[in-house]
Amino acid sequence: MITLLEPGAIVGAYRVGAVVGRGGMGTVYEATQLSLQRTVALKLLSSEFGEDPEFRKRFRLEGLLQAGLDHPHIVPVYEAGDSDSGLFLAMRLVRGPNLKRLIASEELTPVRALDILDQVADALDTAHEAGLIHRDIKPQNILVARSDRAFLADFGLTKSPDAHGLTRSGTFLGSLNYIAPEQIRDQVSSARSDVYSLGAVLFEALTGAVPYPRSGEAALMYAHLEEPAPRVTEHRQDVPAALDRVVGRALSKDPEQRQPSAGALLVDARRALSGGASSETLAARRPRPLDRQPTARRSRTRLAVLLVGLALAALLALLVARSGEDRDAPGRSLRSSAVELRVRADWRPHRARGEIPGLRLSRPIAASLADGGGGELVAGVAATGDPTMLPEPLLERLTRPLPAPRRIQLGTLQAYRYADVRVEGISDRLDLFVSPTTGGIATVACVGGRGTAASGFRRACDEAAASLRLRSAIGFHLPPRRAYVTGLDAIFDAFIAKRDVLRDRLRYAASQELQINAAADLSGLYKTATRNLARIGLSPQETDLHDTLLAAMRQARDGYREMTETAIRADRVAFRLAGRDARIGEAEVNRALAELDRLGFREPI
Repeated sequence: MITLLEPGAIVGAYRVGAVVGRGGMGTVYEATQLSLQRTVALKLLSSEFGEDPEFRKRFRLEGLLQAGLDHPHIVPVYEAGDSDSGLFLAMRLVRGPNLKRLIASEELTPVRALDILDQVADALDTAHEAGLIHRDIKPQNILVARSDRAFLADFGLTKSPDAHGLTRSGTFLGSLNYIAPEQIRDQVSSARSDVYSLGAVLFEALTGAVPYPRSGEAALMYAHLEEPAPRVTEHRQDVPAALDRVVGRALSKDPEQRQPSAGALLVDARRALSGGASSETLAARRPRPLDRQPTARRSRTRLAVLLVGLALAALLALLVARSGEDRDAPGRSLRSSAVELRVRADWRPHRARGEIPGLRLSRPIAASLADGGGGELVAGVAATGDPTMLPEPLLERLTRPLPAPRRIQLGTLQAYRYADVRVEGISDRLDLFVSPTTGGIATVACVGGRGTAASGFRRACDEAAASLRLRSAIGFHLPPRRAYVTGLDAIFDAFIAKRDVLRDRLRYAASQELQINAAADLSGLYKTATRNLARIGLSPQETDLHDTLLAAMRQARDGYREMTETAIRADRVAFRLAGRDARIGEAEVNRALAELDRLGFREPI
């Protein structure tokens, strides 16, 4: 039975606030951790679970296991405890909808769905490597925070691989819309059971429907056991048929026929959506940190490997290229099989008038003012491995140094804008917009603008570039700015070494005075590093990651400051609690640094 608590009720060391979610196992509240005045999510389990001694034992063990899963996309657990109100879990509060709500709102594009589930797959593979199976993968357990940062939640059903699908009372572990056949048969579950469930979630994220919509539990279980996997293309015709094969493999009745891991499933799905590029090619195609003073010539061998991968992917994606326009909507829509953008109604689509020296766009689309004045817009996909994301033949034709790029957003895509590029053979102004994708470098070139029409043409061309969309590829994040990478390394290279020394000093402090000094030094170290971190200049692409790291640094700083104060008061209980809070903050710092490292923002700690 679930009894709701009144706001202000105390559960352990937490003050309960509003209800943020309810389920079959309990209720989740927004709560305040009294010792730190920190907002958390507090999951209070239903009373019948707490009455089962076996469940209570497993609950504490699973709390420890989940707390030990150090991953940026797994909701961190701060505490698993017991109270007069029942068993509870204190976790990070993730503000934002769950994936089920996003699906219901019809806000998900295929690319966005894969971006979210890719993070979940990485988290799931980490749990599997630790020997854990989630067993309840469903959209309700995938939380989506700001900037589509995803978190996998609710490991309450997690078990080791030799556990079976039924509890003692005979109820299934896992939600029936996403449950693997072997769990229905009460056979041994494995990591591939979670792959099945993730495949079911992927199907729903792409189509808006569960794989087997049935009205009764018996019919639903029979469908999982016997009926063929549904086809994505039966629900939407704007995705490649290759996705049917990917999802069908994930939903195989035989676990051995499924993808070997959650990550492999998402790689297959991205490959299908982007036109067939291999997982190795996708990995090789990720951009490197930008060198602001590129040389004109790179290592031919290294570049050749990258060019071959990019050219093959671009060729496959663009073999059936076609362009057209939408005259029913305001303005005109220019399309190829790779990119799409909109131009003003008074622009005329046409074949590209002449190749921009060295740019070499595949199957370009082009437009210019209908009256023949102004300049020309050309868009397409380029193949290059240079960190500037400009083709080397074009770089070799520069008549003056390449201008520093400005980071911008082209719709949902991250891009560089190079203004007034001077290239041999072009007398007019050349502005370039480039964005990294799995199919090559999406590129928009604005050439010319003569006389009084120049500024108006550039504004119109900028507007058109801002509408750029991908049709057969997936966008990558821009590589980090070197200035930001350098700033982070300058702070943390020295910080990590000093922190480790001070933590050892605190751990082995033999007197109250030594404890006070070590805790105060740690608090001061975090305070200085936090202040320096707050001074680093940011671009829009770095803001969310930076804010997460800053919040974790402040949490650790406050924990050590509280340790100092409690050591002065000789309050041993409060000192231990403050120490735990400081360690939680440090774990958050490590998670944030690991995420920055994964995205190429710094060297591993």
